[in-house]
Amino acid sequence: MAEEIERRYNEKQIREQTYKNNKSTLVKLRAFKPKVFYYEITSSFFSTFSSYLIRKHKNSQNTVWSAIKDLKTYLALATKSGIVFDLEYLNFPTGKTSNRITYLEDDELKRLYLLYKEESLNGIEQKCLRAFLFQTFTSLRISDVFRANWSWVNNTNDLHFIPYKNERFRTYITVPLSKIALELIESKRGAMFDLPAEQTINEKLKLIALHCNIYKTLTTHVGRHTFGTLFYRHTKDLITLSKIMGHAKIQQTMVYAHINDQDKRDGVNKYETAFLDNVDKPI
Repeated sequence: MAEEIERRYNEKQIREQTYKNNKSTLVKLRAFKPKVFYYEITSSFFSTFSSYLIRKHKNSQNTVWSAIKDLKTYLALATKSGIVFDLEYLNFPTGKTSNRITYLEDDELKRLYLLYKEESLNGIEQKCLRAFLFQTFTSLRISDVFRANWSWVNNTNDLHFIPYKNERFRTYITVPLSKIALELIESKRGAMFDLPAEQTINEKLKLIALHCNIYKTLTTHVGRHTFGTLFYRHTKDLITLSKIMGHAKIQQTMVYAHINDQDKRDGVNKYETAFLDNVDKPI
């Protein structure tokens, strides 16, 4: 698998981030079992490996599925190259969770920002938190944070670029950079960030959350969802949010118009205030 990862990367069949993710999966596999033979790869093996990732590495279900998907990719390539072994492993399911999105409340985001300003974390944790906070103030997917470059910045301090996810459509989006977003950029020329693999970032984010007494499973997806949720909560402007996030259809943005607990409290408080303001007025 190691040689195949290098070959695919050197031949530009996979991007740098995919390369890093594949290498991260391989490191975890070797830590789980230093030497694995093809005949050992079964659904049962994947099940045990998945449990190990959750228990030992505190990986989320989506991170586990990404690792299994990586392994299945290279097993399929082995089969294609003529290596014969049992394909029973294909019965092991992979997919994404369909749970409601996870996002941070204003006070939780403030706690993380203040922790960042303290500079009390170790080097790699500080880098991961910086990138995560940048997501919460720009909405960028982690795939675009990895690619973010000063060549994207125009004269009005906007990011103007083609998102990685939309490259085949060649559709540009423009994301205004706030003062905080500009402050969070790690490098002031060329590539904006120097980051480890996404799986490593997600692992560090879980530890960082505990520093701030945040008991949510933080991942890079939470950064983008936090921007979407808080932007809509404070502006109620779905059209602008849709443009900033690069959504092709407004239906994609509607997920951020969900009614959450804070909105419920705000709504009830406004209702009560309006009632009390008028309770003593004559009918």
